[in-house]
Amino acid sequence: MAVPTFTLTQQQQSVNVFIFPNGNLSGCTDLTPYGNSNNWDCVDDNYWGVQRSDEDTTYVYNNIPTELSDLYELPNQSLSGTINYIQVYTRAKSHLHNQGETGIYKIICSPDSTCTNVFKSGDKNLVTNYSNYSYVWSTNPDDSAAWEWADVDALCIGLECSSPTIGVSSTLVLTPNAAGDSTELTPSANTNWECAASFGNSSTIYRTGAVANTLTDLYNIANPSVSGTISKIAVFIQCKKVHSSANVLAREVIKIGGTEYTGDDNTLTTSAKWYSYEWELNPDDSSAWEFSDINDLQIGVEIEYEDTSAWNAACYTVYAIVYYDEDTNPEVRTTQCYAKVNYTPDAIECLLNKPSKISFNHDRNVKMLNFWDGTREVYDLSRNSKSIVMTGEEFFQKGSCTIGCPCERIKCVRGMGLDGSSVTVAGFTEIRALANGIYKIRSFGWKKISDKPIHFDWILELEDTEL
Repeated sequence: MAVPTFTLTQQQQSVNVFIFPNGNLSGCTDLTPYGNSNNWDCVDDNYWGVQRSDEDTTYVYNNIPTELSDLYELPNQSLSGTINYIQVYTRAKSHLHNQGETGIYKIICSPDSTCTNVFKSGDKNLVTNYSNYSYVWSTNPDDSAAWEWADVDALCIGLECSSPTIGVSSTLVLTPNAAGDSTELTPSANTNWECAASFGNSSTIYRTGAVANTLTDLYNIANPSVSGTISKIAVFIQCKKVHSSANVLAREVIKIGGTEYTGDDNTLTTSAKWYSYEWELNPDDSSAWEFSDINDLQIGVEIEYEDTSAWNAACYTVYAIVYYDEDTNPEVRTTQCYAKVNYTPDAIECLLNKPSKISFNHDRNVKMLNFWDGTREVYDLSRNSKSIVMTGEEFFQKGSCTIGCPCERIKCVRGMGLDGSSVTVAGFTEIRALANGIYKIRSFGWKKISDKPIHFDWILELEDTEL
């Protein structure tokens, strides 16, 4: 004969389930994977937990102005309850540089697993470090109806992004790599251009001769392999005079279009110093510099002196810097993508054997005020201590081990206590019918008496929720 039971029913609080991609939606992955061969495998960082990822170890990216998108499949869920909303998360950045102003980054979903039926969030403003972005769909955007678990199983999630071309401030250093149209100075070793490219190596300086005159050295430089918009070109020289009494001038020189152009007069001292001159425009045509101009450009130094003593001036180094905005497309990287489903589970019902002992506590919350004249007033405010304490036992009964088994019953009530929502107690009759009602679980404890047969003693303390 079965032992009579009573029930505890609880509508639990809403909970979240996090779902990570497990496949690419066929034909719907345009981004480039990095770190893994499959796009979905680059963003499924669930082993790190939500809003954490392996950052730049695996990711998908776009580095062209065209808008590209990825959609990922999700594993089916064996859950039930009322879905409140679905929130799709990504973790992304614009690598090294800010995304262009016209660039987009949107979170997308496809409720019916197609590349054409896609719904998008508004544009997200990416920053240069990984940050979390999300968008909430309270209802199924395909039909504006409440989400169902079948919708979740069909759902695909992902992102759409672009990377417009931007200009990034950059510099290009160009050193001599061959003799130019003039080699009037005397090298101390090797050739003139090799001395000029030495960056302060005293064993390879080049020096002026013993004739009062103006001497010029010009050097070819490498053709640049970059692109962008040039703002200016500067030539740097490092020079000194040898004799303190000599009057020696040095000038920066460029030659383009067959014509030489010089910078300012720099009066040399007996200490080696750096001098420079900037050309914001191409002096040959007074227009903005282009990288094709550099293919025809020579750089150098001009020395003018009056003293006729030998070796009265020395120059160590000559080089040019091109200041420009480099055309680049920052990699828009996404390292994590997942969905959060917030839902209210179906009501849970737990069984316990009817208690062997039950006690009621109906103490009243009485307050008393004492006044200066010796009188007092008593207020019966509420029944805040209405509680029930039950003690009972669970043991194995004939039949298969199901939800009614002792261990499962104990786990069920324990879960209700952890959730904290109110429980409805039912199943008591006659005088114990007073125990029927809505309560909070104040405490639940149990002790295993034996394993074979399985046997637990338990104690359950309930408090009236109406207080």
